[in-house]
Amino acid sequence: MQNENNESMDQQAEAKSSGVLPWIFGVLFTFGGIGSMGTSFLGGLAVAIAGLVLLPPVKEMIDSKINDENTSSVFRVVFIIAMFGLGVSQMDRAKLADFNNDRPQIIAQLKQTLANKNYQLVISQAQKYAEFADPEIQSMAAQAKAKLDEIEKEKFNANRPQIIASLKQKLANEDYQAVVSQTQQYAKFKDPELESIVAQARTKLAAIAAEKREAARKIEDFELSLATVEITSNLIGITVQNKSDFEWKNIVLYLNPKNEGLRELTFMVHPVGFRAPAEKEKVYISLKPYESFTVAYSDFVHTDTKEFFSTDRYKIVRVHIKCTVSGEQKSATFESE
Repeated sequence: MQNENNESMDQQAEAKSSGVLPWIFGVLFTFGGIGSMGTSFLGGLAVAIAGLVLLPPVKEMIDSKINDENTSSVFRVVFIIAMFGLGVSQMDRAKLADFNNDRPQIIAQLKQTLANKNYQLVISQAQKYAEFADPEIQSMAAQAKAKLDEIEKEKFNANRPQIIASLKQKLANEDYQAVVSQTQQYAKFKDPELESIVAQARTKLAAIAAEKREAARKIEDFELSLATVEITSNLIGITVQNKSDFEWKNIVLYLNPKNEGLRELTFMVHPVGFRAPAEKEKVYISLKPYESFTVAYSDFVHTDTKEFFSTDRYKIVRVHIKCTVSGEQKSATFESE
């Protein structure tokens, strides 16, 4: 009987300890991790997460979501996370200890560099210790930055007349993008005249962008036309005119005969000149805003072309234009009189 009582008491003690230990370790890990986040955020966060998972309420919630077979895997992962966090925290504490040991020399070196007016070096050296958030180092970096700004402002003021003149010239030359790009480095000086110049450039760029959008919209109206089409027994003359603000690309002129049995002829386009069409020959031309070009073809250029243009064999009745604009196929047909 005595043995049974002792065994029962041992089981109760074991159960009690198994219920208390998760709370103890969970609380210790959680608050320990939170406390370590000041010196090692990543390591402290990992330890705090591991501690939360060890707490009985969280553990029960995990058990309810997954089966028993996966529970052990989860806690193995938690253990690995905790060890990782402890390792990171230890490394960060070691780095902080090294920094604290070397701090007097670091501060002295930065002060000397600042005194020597090597401001850029002060900033770059201070950046190496940014993770420790040392107030004195941050103060010296701020002083160096302020001194560099003063030097830049003095340099700007000394060269200001030339800078303003250069920007005004670019504005007059309608080089608005260059004005905007060049003034970015001077924006921090808040110069009223410079700000006025860049505002004008931005306004012009916005207007140009609006015009391009409007021109793109006008493409649907097909503002490309034939100003003149002259077709005689021995000559075909064509003038094509762009009436829009948009640059047309990949324009091909086709000559469509009345007799559908005749192959479709493609003009070899030149700005101005004479040339007979060649079978399956295409040359793409582009037409800038409000630009025109004229082409003329004579059946006297080559004797073997006479059969294509002679009116006693075929009557030419229309000219067809095919264009590719912004990836879209456009076409129009113009009848001859």
